[in-house]
Amino acid sequence: MNSKIKLSIVILMVCIMTVGCTLNGKLIATAEGDTISNRQIGLCQIAGDVSNLPTDCTLMDLTSTSNEQGEFQISGISQGKYFVLYNTGLSDFQSGFDKWKGKTLKLSDINWVASDYCGTPLDKLTTDIHLVSGMSLMLPDIEVAIRDLYFCHSPFVLALDPTSGNNAPLVVDVKGGTTKVEILVHDFENAK
Repeated sequence: MNSKIKLSIVILMVCIMTVGCTLNGKLIATAEGDTISNRQIGLCQIAGDVSNLPTDCTLMDLTSTSNEQGEFQISGISQGKYFVLYNTGLSDFQSGFDKWKGKTLKLSDINWVASDYCGTPLDKLTTDIHLVSGMSLMLPDIEVAIRDLYFCHSPFVLALDPTSGNNAPLVVDVKGGTTKVEILVHDFENAK
């Protein structure tokens, strides 16, 4: 292969990596009446091993808002694996996103959720847990609530994988070009 062809391939690869990939998604209501329109969505790049979920992730500066049909698009994404976050309506999504973008979320670490995310040491934490229809204050639901950030009037939570059947977080593997995804969303109730 001559040097001009090699250089062209390298330039093409750099352009693809610079331009980024696109995520096209559709929100699916978990229960009748759950809101799919005008929901804000963001991405958290997975830092660790996806075979041991959940793992830490870094909140990316990439967001979108769903249309009336629950469809959204996020462009400029680097290749990698991501959790998808969506707004809860319990506090301002953009303010929360601005506070945490570029930072690591330590999912399933109750001490981190209490002290860093909620701002209160675990032994002094008194907060609402935001339940969804069908959840209880029993294990394993409480473990899901910790992992998915259902605490402290969180502005966003992890999206669930609609194909898992076991409340597993959705992992989106962006490999290039356009990736399509469906995301389960739900509205929240409060419980103390």
